[in-house]
Amino acid sequence: HVSVAPGKMYEHPGMETVIGFDGDVEMIRIDDLNLPDIDLFKIDVEGFEYHVFRGALNTLLSCKPIVIFEENIRGPLEHDVANGTCALMLESLGARLLSVQNKDFIFGWIS
Repeated sequence: HVSVAPGKMYEHPGMETVIGFDGDVEMIRIDDLNLPDIDLFKIDVEGFEYHVFRGALNTLLSCKPIVIFEENIRGPLEHDVANGTCALMLESLGARLLSVQNKDFIFGWIS
């Protein structure tokens, strides 16, 4: 049985937080999926983006997809990851900022 409640850090329409869950949730790295090729990598994991990217380094480097992610207050508040950290990581891998649309950052590798 899983229950949901409004977001815990701030009021945000449509955002829910899982409560009342008793059990384990298995997390796996994107790299462990051994994806042969991807063109688009879109994530929206409410502040956990940096950790997702850390688990996808090999996939990002081998496939060089377009990457779309959002930064918001939850990264710094809930996961101790400063805003801008994901962009710096992607730039260190050779990706470049292509565009910003609302709160979404779009990165890619330019040949």
